[in-house]
Formats: sequence, C-alpha cells, structure tokens
Amino acid sequence: MNIFLDRTSPVALRDQIVAYFETQISLGVFPGGMRLPSVRTLASQIRVNPSTVREAYAELACRDMVEGQGGRGTFVRMGHGPAAPLTIDLDVAREDPHRSIVYTTMVAPGRTDILSLDQQVPAPHLLPFVDLDLATRHIWNPNNQALHHFGDPQGLFDLRERLAHLVAWRGVTRVRADDLLVTSGVVQGLFLCLSLLCRKGDGVIVESPTWGVALSMLDHLGLVARPVPLTPEGMDIDEVDRILERRRARAIFTVPCGHNPTGVSSSVEQRTALLDVARRHGVPIIEDDIYGLLGLSGEEAPSLLALDDERAIVFSLTGVSKSLGPAFRLGWMVPPPRFLDRFIATKQNLDLHTNHIVQYILERYLSLDRFDAHLRRTRGAYKEMRDARIGAVRDVLGDRAEVHEPAGGFALWVRLNGGMPAREIVSRSLRDGVYATPGACFFPVDKEEEGDRFLRLSFTLPEEGQFLSGLRVLAKAMRSAAAA
Repeated sequence: MNIFLDRTSPVALRDQIVAYFETQISLGVFPGGMRLPSVRTLASQIRVNPSTVREAYAELACRDMVEGQGGRGTFVRMGHGPAAPLTIDLDVAREDPHRSIVYTTMVAPGRTDILSLDQQVPAPHLLPFVDLDLATRHIWNPNNQALHHFGDPQGLFDLRERLAHLVAWRGVTRVRADDLLVTSGVVQGLFLCLSLLCRKGDGVIVESPTWGVALSMLDHLGLVARPVPLTPEGMDIDEVDRILERRRARAIFTVPCGHNPTGVSSSVEQRTALLDVARRHGVPIIEDDIYGLLGLSGEEAPSLLALDDERAIVFSLTGVSKSLGPAFRLGWMVPPPRFLDRFIATKQNLDLHTNHIVQYILERYLSLDRFDAHLRRTRGAYKEMRDARIGAVRDVLGDRAEVHEPAGGFALWVRLNGGMPAREIVSRSLRDGVYATPGACFFPVDKEEEGDRFLRLSFTLPEEGQFLSGLRVLAKAMRSAAAA
C-alpha cells in the first residue's frame, strides 16, 4: 500500500495514516466491504510501530469509516445503499458529446456503481494532505479577517505575490502581484476570455482534438470552433495562418503543455511560430497552462506567456486542480496589462471574488515553501504510473489498440484498430460497470466521426488493480463489438 508519511511533520504519524484512509474511502478508491491490511502487515509496509496503525484504525472506526469483523480483520464500512444506476444516453452524447464529457468525467467518477477509467485528477496518495492540514489550522479563529469581510475581486494580495513566484517558475520574470487575477479555476478564466474577446458567431481556433469542456463552452457562447490538426510538434501553424488569412477567427485557444487529450507538449519552435502568426494577424492567444509545472519529459518548454516579450497577445490561464486536487476551484490568469481592469470588473459581476477561504488556505500552504518539493515528487511518481499504465494497455488490449506516450497531463490517448467505434465499445462496457471517454467528446461535432477511433483513459486514477480490471472489461467489449 502506497502511503507517503512525512516524518519531519509536526502532524502525528497516526493522524497522517487516518487522513490517507479517510480520503481514499471518501473518494471511493477503497469501496465498501474492502478489507484493509492487517495491523502488522501495514506497520511493516510503512515502517511504523503496530500500535500506531492500531490507533489509526480505531480512530477510523470512531468516524464510522471502517469496522472490525471479529477475527476476520478490518473492513471499509458499507454505504447506506447503492447509488442509482448510471445511465449515459449515447444517442444524446452523439448529438452533444461535449455535454456528455462534462458529466461523465466530473460526476460519474464520484459514484460507487461504476468504475471510470478516465478521471483526470491527481492520485490521492500523492496529495500533500499533511501540509494542507497545517495550512487550514490557521483559519478558524475570530481574528482572521478572511472570515468576516468580502475580498478583493482581483484576489488576496498576499496570495497573488506567491502566485507571481509560481509564474516565474514557467520562465516569466516580469509579472508582479498586480498583474494577476485570481479565478475560480481555469474554466472561469476561459469563460472570461471568450466572453470579452469574442462576439456571438465569431470563430475560435482550437486544436483537433481539444479539451471537451472548451468545446462545450464555445457552443454555450454561440462561438464557432475552427479545428486545426494537431501534429507531434503541436498545432499545425500553416493551417492557423490560412484560417487567419481568411479572417475566420477572432482568437486562438491552445493547450501547449500536456495537451488534453493527447498529452502532446509542443516544441519551443512551434510555440514561437504560433506567436509570430498571431502577432502578424493581431489575434490573441488563450493559453491553458494547467500542466505547465507537471511535465513528464524533462524540462518543459517556456510558456507562451514567457515567449510573449511585449505581453501583448497572450492570455495565460492556470491553476492548482491538477497539483493539489480538483476541489481547489482556484486558478489565476495573466492577461495583457491593458485588459486587466476590464477582466477584474467582469469577474466582480460574476461572483464578487474567488472563494476567500480557499485563497487563504492556498496562501498559507505556499508559505510553507514545500510546493516545489511536492511537484518534484509527483512528477517522478506520475512518470512511473504513466509507464506502468501504458504497459497494461498494451498487454490487455493488444493489437486492438495503440497508445500514445504523453509528455504531460494525466491522459492516455488510445487509438482503436479494426474499425470498432468508440461509442459502441463504451456502450457495451457500461453494461459491466466500466466507463472510458469516447474520442468524439474532444472533436467539434462535424468531426466527431474522426473521434470515434479514440478513447481517453487516465493513468493517475483508478489504482492499478482497478485499472487492470477495467481494461479487461474494455477488451471484452471490443471482442463483443467486433463479433456483432
């Protein structure tokens, strides 16, 4: 069992063990009825005194998370009845695949009646729960002004100062706290950009495939996706130039690092060429840099923001959902300076300001100066997990599929062989309680048939044993679809 214990932390080892199991059980990673390791086995695995494990199990029992069953051992408590069966209408998904991905990748993974192979969230055992617990302890006191007042719509100043240091890690040294806007995640930053830079009916250049949530947002705002093929180096620059020559797009949206869903990270030469084309046509670039600090193939190329020397056309978006967990609906954006006041005013009209308490927790966590060490540890662990999951896909699915090795992100982009449509495979695997995301969710509707040759999986969650079980169900669904 992979439990990280910080033996230098003031938080007792017993409490760290409790936090680990509580998280795994709450997320459904450890389902009801699962037997936990014996006290002696776990103590040996994580190198602690058996009494420490015994005390942790006792605390979990007091919290109604586990129960002892005589001489049989300790088991995760069963829930209060199963959730309603998950049904995904693939005919509806065929009409609106992007709405389908929003539901299935964000809601379905939290259900206990289905195993999702595409969760796109950090591995729970790698999250810094001990340090986050320390950061949270400073909040709940009557003298904390964060509890008693509305906040700055631009974001807490102390947090923005710390975020400016993180921006510098991506090669941007000229950004200060006053240049940042704290957002409720990358999604809100993208909404602000598209709402303020485009008008209904405008075209927006996107990679093909691209992030399904972005496509859903374009549809919602009445904007038109202008798909551009994605090469191993990144977006096809010649096609971008052709579209802009015909004045068919008002903005460019790109995920240059750890592209979702393919995992491609574009080269610095490609990023520079994209900037040159955008400058020549006077078109802004919206950069999603959510995986910028989590590259898996050595040092990541500078962000587009870092390469935009004049800070004139790049609107850079990022956040902590992939490093600290999706419940942190907190991100930040760096627009060109002349746009900042307009963005702050628009955000204030949306939600006044990003959740003040979450901002305070993140500021306190970053003040511990352990985020860099956390990132180094997770990058190494994710690389190992990626390689292991790729090996599993190749072993289980064999010549029915090919998998691309991602340079970043959490996704495995699986190409199907033999002409089997992805949506048919997923429809069959759902009958056995296993879900993967059909590739159509990542293509504009008029190119969805191209997407039916792909599936997106995740290498961070579920854990290895569940991942293998889910792959076997997918293989069974492929055989069934091929025989039909």
